[in-house]
Amino acid sequence: MDARRLEAEADLLAQVFPGVGAGLDPQQGNGWVHIPSFPLPAGWSRSTTNLMVIVPGSYPHLPPDSFYVEKHLRDARGRPIDHYFEGAGHNRFAHRGWAWFCYHVRGPWRPTV
Repeated sequence: MDARRLEAEADLLAQVFPGVGAGLDPQQGNGWVHIPSFPLPAGWSRSTTNLMVIVPGSYPHLPPDSFYVEKHLRDARGRPIDHYFEGAGHNRFAHRGWAWFCYHVRGPWRPTV
């Protein structure tokens, strides 16, 4: 994990999203980025959510995979969302109030960009 790159990219994010935090998790061998009050587009049950991205130890060679949001997010009609898991079976941060969005980067990953 390139801690300097993680910090530099978190600083860039903070220019758009105030309050961004980032850090390393030496026990897991990865990093994390937290964006408070991340704005959501129309079609969701609320207008913002806390967002957390786990950055793999092999970043930037491999992209982040999936992300976490505050629990109880639904679509605007109150329906559950595909690829979204609140329970501990799929979600290692469920006990901390996070829900897991299973999402994978599609297309080519360009680590030098």
